[in-house]
Amino acid sequence: LNLKAHLEQLKGNTKKSLILCQEAQLARHDPTYDAIDANNLSIVYATSRKRYLALHTIAKALRSDENGGTFRTDGTARYDNKFAILHNASLSAFQGQNYKSAYECMAACVQNSLMYRQRARCWLRMAEACIGLYATKKKKDFKSEKRNAFSTIEANGKPQGIYIGRYNGDEMSATIGEAAGHELGSAADIEFVVQEPLKHAAYCLDVIMKLLRDPAAKKDP
Repeated sequence: LNLKAHLEQLKGNTKKSLILCQEAQLARHDPTYDAIDANNLSIVYATSRKRYLALHTIAKALRSDENGGTFRTDGTARYDNKFAILHNASLSAFQGQNYKSAYECMAACVQNSLMYRQRARCWLRMAEACIGLYATKKKKDFKSEKRNAFSTIEANGKPQGIYIGRYNGDEMSATIGEAAGHELGSAADIEFVVQEPLKHAAYCLDVIMKLLRDPAAKKDP
C-alpha cells in the first residue's frame, strides 16, 4: 500500500495517495511501522504544498522512531529509519522557512550517517539553511536599526536611484577552519551557525567541492 501511495504521489494524484497512506496505517499490525507511515504521509503533504501539515506529521514520525524499539513484534531486527526521517524533516522545515530546524535536522543526519555525509546535496541543504538564516537576520536588522542607511545616487544633479548600505564587508573575514572546528549539530555548532551563518555556508560549500572532486564519494541520484 505504501508503494502504491508513492506511485500515486509521483503521478500527482495527491488525494488517492493520501487515501492509500491511511489504508496502510489501518492495515499494519506492528507498531514499529508508525514512523514509516508518518514519514510517508509527511512526504505527500510536502509535495502538495501543505508544509505545516508536513512539519506536524514528520515530527510525529521522529517521535515514533525514538519509541519504536530495535525489534519488530515477530522478533526480527527493525531497519533504522531515523536518518531518512531526519533528512525529510530538514526539507519540510526548510519549506516552512524554519531554517534553524532545517539545519539542525540535516546536521544530525550528516554527522551520524556516513551515507548522508558523503552526499554533496545534503551539505548544499545545510548551506541553503545557513543562507536562509542570514537573510532572515538581515531583514530584521533592516527593519529595526538600519533604516537610515540610505543615500541618493545622482547623475547631472538629478536623482537616479537609491543606494541601501546595509552589508558589512567584515562578515566573511573568518577562515573556513573556524566553522570546521565544531562537531555538526552540537550546541557550539548551532550557536556558530546562528551568529555567523554565511561563514558556515562557505564551509559547507567548500566540503561540497571536495566531495565532487572525490570519485569515491556518494553521488546523488
